[in-house]
Amino acid sequence: MEAKVLHPFSARFNSFSIAKFCIDLRTGICRSLSLLPPTVPHFVNRKTECQKIKEYLSPWNKCRILLLHGAVGMGKTTVAVKVANDILDSDGRTVVIYVNCRDIKRFDDFAAKILQQVYHTPVDDPAAELKNRLKSQDSYTILFLDNFERLPHSDDPEIKNEINEILKVARKVKLLLTSSDKVPFPEVGQEMVRLTSFEPQESVELLKRVWKDGQVDTTQVNDFLEICSGIPLVLFTLASSHSNLPSLLEKMKCSLPQEKFKFLEKIQTVPVDKKIPRCIDHCFGRLDWKEKCALIIFALFRGRFSLPEAKKMFQSTTMMTASELVECGLELSRRSLLEEHITRDGCYYTLLEVIRDYCKIKAKEPEFLEVILDARRMFIRHFLTFLEDTFKKFLSQDVSKAIAAFQMDEENVLQLVEWCSKGEMDEEQTRRCIDVFNSVAELLAKMMGKAKFKEAFESLRRKCKEMKDEKDEKDEKRLSDCLTSLGIEEVFRSSCHPTGLRASAVKKAKEYLTEADQIQRNRGINHGNSRAQCLSKLARCLAKEGNFDEAKKKVQQAIKIRSDQGEDDKVMLGATYNDQAVILSLEKEHRQAIEVREKQTLPIYKTRLGDHPFRATILNSLSNNYHALGEYDNAKKYAKQALDIRKELLKDHRDTAKSLFDLGKAHKMTEEFEQARYYLKECEAMQKKILDESNDDLTSTRKELEDVKRRLAEAEGQSNGSS
Repeated sequence: MEAKVLHPFSARFNSFSIAKFCIDLRTGICRSLSLLPPTVPHFVNRKTECQKIKEYLSPWNKCRILLLHGAVGMGKTTVAVKVANDILDSDGRTVVIYVNCRDIKRFDDFAAKILQQVYHTPVDDPAAELKNRLKSQDSYTILFLDNFERLPHSDDPEIKNEINEILKVARKVKLLLTSSDKVPFPEVGQEMVRLTSFEPQESVELLKRVWKDGQVDTTQVNDFLEICSGIPLVLFTLASSHSNLPSLLEKMKCSLPQEKFKFLEKIQTVPVDKKIPRCIDHCFGRLDWKEKCALIIFALFRGRFSLPEAKKMFQSTTMMTASELVECGLELSRRSLLEEHITRDGCYYTLLEVIRDYCKIKAKEPEFLEVILDARRMFIRHFLTFLEDTFKKFLSQDVSKAIAAFQMDEENVLQLVEWCSKGEMDEEQTRRCIDVFNSVAELLAKMMGKAKFKEAFESLRRKCKEMKDEKDEKDEKRLSDCLTSLGIEEVFRSSCHPTGLRASAVKKAKEYLTEADQIQRNRGINHGNSRAQCLSKLARCLAKEGNFDEAKKKVQQAIKIRSDQGEDDKVMLGATYNDQAVILSLEKEHRQAIEVREKQTLPIYKTRLGDHPFRATILNSLSNNYHALGEYDNAKKYAKQALDIRKELLKDHRDTAKSLFDLGKAHKMTEEFEQARYYLKECEAMQKKILDESNDDLTSTRKELEDVKRRLAEAEGQSNGSS
């Protein structure tokens, strides 16, 4: 293979990349988080189009949205990726955010994919923070939306309004769209560049690059060019399936007329829009049996994968050995049925969407049925184990590694839910899938958007209603687990402050958890993670409604379950003690809440988690408890400890702003107004980067800041008067 064109910021980052390569997380600039693919090594031609795109994307050009459009196979993504990498290579101040709209199902997903590349940790409401975080970018930013026509309702006025609003407030952002359809944005400065088929000489240049042979005889190649209609993808794929021009011409001029006819019928005589599938079909037919199986197996991945990863995952396939799978992968890459990308972290591969779609169809044919079932079995086993391992890291000092790992494989993980809900798993796989997803619900609630989480677990919930358990009875136990997970998410995401929940969240969470509790009590379930979570989170809902006696009873049951489960459940025991402290705080029993947090939760978190966002939450909660008791020095101490952790791990985040606000208020209460103004001003500046102007938190900060400024002015006036 020819050496690949590398870009230092296009790597699939490893678990240490977050800390190692970020330029300035305080402003959201982190080029190492970009998912932009590297330039393909066989790129040729398109000089005029590339120059136009660069001009339109330059900071001084008035164009705000550039649409690169054309028929399938014209190389829209290839050209756009080439230009984006060229811009990055020549301008160290530019950031490129790459989103492939192919697998986006809702606007929340779209927002989360963007924020993943400008901010290093998940946020609770990506759609709400998107435009403000882009607005706060100090760097010139290109938002590259690939396959834009695949974005659900891309022609919907609401989607367009969201994009127009981003461009309105984020003046340093430009959009680069690739699409097979024309997508007009009349409200902003939009330009369009259309890609068409290659001219004969351009086609010859591509063939020379593929075959690494400067002596491609143009007199011999004309028939082949006519067959391909100048479509770059058809040219490239067909050429890659043959070692050189003579072997391809031999196929076209074979001695058996019937074989020649079949070849021409497949490629030449079909309409232009059908040439790509026929071309792929021809190339697939030239593979041997193991290579065909390998391509179908690799098509299971949604996104990037490495051959060592595939070797580990599919090591027990009955079709071939793991080493043979790797050899097939290298051959498929040589034939360009797999796209190879070399980065600082190694070599990984992707499949073009048209090839993946083709493989999905082939996998349904009888001859490949055993192949795909065997591969899926190993794929499912691998990613369920991955989820369990990632959750353990999430509840440890390796939280950053867990976040990075999950973000890279999220689409593969969610594919399991899709297979489960569609009945594409056997009974054993389905049960295991539901059990694992419920066992890691806390991780998923943190990592996934609210709509995506709810859709996934509602899907699993419906599946449970259809299933029977191992005793051939209605599987109510797993149904209660799903209900508990849905309730956890409502509580987890809505805990805006340490002493309670929003009323709407309490109502919804209580519905889920009450039904789960009823099922678990009826079935005599008094152990396990799901039971403990159901009890403790339902207790918080009851406490919010003022039913403290019942709340305390249930949370005490949860604590006993956690304690009985031993050392492996120690972190969750600490979390359950904190649920008890939340209930005590709601009851205004702040001294008791402090005792629980200081003696139970905090020691566990300090030992097991270290500097972790969860520990910062406990520290901030202690600050609030002490503030409520009027013990402001302790309130300042804990708020400062929480702030230090959050600044280090979260940077510009709502939780960091909350610590700044609490610290500022504590200094205000001790009449240390200069310090109070310092922290409240920093809080306001941070909130302006991530929140709307009308947000209640920002309004509260400004109110406190104005009061502090007034008190400072009064003190200064009194000082001047006395002198």
